[in-house]
Amino acid sequence: MSNLAKKIATYEDILRLPENLRGEIIHGELLTSPRPSPVHQKAMAKMTSRLDSGLGEGSGGRGGWLFLTEPELHLESHIIIPDIAAWRMNRVGPKFYANAWISETPDWVCEIQSPSTARIDRVTKRRVYLELKVPHYWLLDPIAKTLEAMKIDHQGWLSVGSFGGDEVISIDPFTDLPLDLSLFWVPMS
Repeated sequence: MSNLAKKIATYEDILRLPENLRGEIIHGELLTSPRPSPVHQKAMAKMTSRLDSGLGEGSGGRGGWLFLTEPELHLESHIIIPDIAAWRMNRVGPKFYANAWISETPDWVCEIQSPSTARIDRVTKRRVYLELKVPHYWLLDPIAKTLEAMKIDHQGWLSVGSFGGDEVISIDPFTDLPLDLSLFWVPMS
């Protein structure tokens, strides 16, 4: 049995990755995944566009939220890249924009599911977002056409609900904005 200590991943390890891989560091471990597929990208773009146009700080939205796709988060010892993250505007100041990465915990995160990222999103990231006290966590699966929404409470993640198909929902934290889930699905046939 080897007594070699496991190497703690660094930001330089991420920078050395080939362009077709996305790297994150969670609990000192380098996790890699392929760049998002067109189905993944389309769902991410549609979700971001809908939320930003309805609740974003500009473009006729009701205001109050800043939405970003694939932001690089440096939180505690983790470097995480959620598919979509949002912050309430009252928490965003000039310091927020000072670096290429963000060191403010988001108020909401959505991970778009794909076969290559589902386990990381459902297990590893779910636990880290709970540790970091991200108030709301959504898992959108554009292939299965489902959305699972959770919010944090004193015991951990509490299910807000599981939704799918062509449902129109208004759920926490965006109860003021109806979301037609069919907008996020790509026709697969």
